[in-house]
Formats: sequence, C-alpha cells, structure tokens
Amino acid sequence: MKTKHITLSALLAVLLFISSYFRIPLGFIPPITLQTFFVILIGLVLKPKYAFISTSASLIFQILFQGILSSPQFGFAAGFIVASTTLAILVNLSKKSWYTYLCVMIASLLIYAVGIPYFVLLASNPQIFAANSAIEMLVKILHILMLPYLIGDAIKAILAIIVAKRMHILLHH
Repeated sequence: MKTKHITLSALLAVLLFISSYFRIPLGFIPPITLQTFFVILIGLVLKPKYAFISTSASLIFQILFQGILSSPQFGFAAGFIVASTTLAILVNLSKKSWYTYLCVMIASLLIYAVGIPYFVLLASNPQIFAANSAIEMLVKILHILMLPYLIGDAIKAILAIIVAKRMHILLHH
C-alpha cells in the first residue's frame, strides 16, 4: 500500500462520514446529504480495493457513532460500498467521458438498488407504501424514495466528476 493511497482513502472516508451529519430534511423521506457526492468521488479517484476500504470505514463509523445499523438509512449506506467499489472497477475500463457518466449513473442506481429494499423493510410507517398491486407499490416506492433525489444526485455526480478530474491532475503530477 502506498502512503498516498492510504492517506487519500482515509481522508475520503472521513469526509464521507462527516457529510452524513449535514442533512437537509425533506419530511417523511430520508434527508439529502453530500454523501452521494463523496461516494461517487471515491469511486472515481480510488482503486477498487481502496474505494471498498474507504466506504466500509465510513459505514463502520456511522454504525459506531450514529447507530445507523437499525435505521432505514443503513441500506443506502451499505449501498455506498457497492456503488463506490463497482464504479472504481468500471471507470478504469475506458477513459471516454460518456463512459464515465454511464458508470456514475450505474453506481447511483446501485445505491438505490441496495437502499430502497432495506428502507421499505424497516420503514416506521409502512402504510405509506400501501397499494392495490405490486406494480403500483413499486411505482409508489420509487416515487417516494428515488424520484425526489434524482436531480440532486445528478448535480452531485457532475460535481464529483469535475472534482475527480482535478484531483487526478493533482495526484499524478
């Protein structure tokens, strides 16, 4: 392990953890944070092993200091590990800009794919997801737990890509 990789992994883990404290509450859905910005940044600038370590360390901090394990938000935090590691693997397959954006979109969807089922299972008011059919319930769940965040996630993803490009320039010179 290079000192530079360890230091950057630790710094990004701490920034991801700290970003969980700055929440913008939206009512009955999970609050907006800068966590997805840091997850995407971690996946873009770190190698897969370090992305896994960095997001795992942040999750451990959240479990120890925020008691997130029994919270509906735990699924999203666990999804950060999957997303950042997958992104770190995929983004190295091509350096084309469109491919980077595609990889970031996939990583963002992975956060939802892990987080939403866990959130629904542990929701304090599961009646908000009640519906007449499975399709109607899925639409309602996505409308509540995903749709409100898409624009903010897109903005944070674009900013993370810009910051990652700048960091690559600084780290490789």
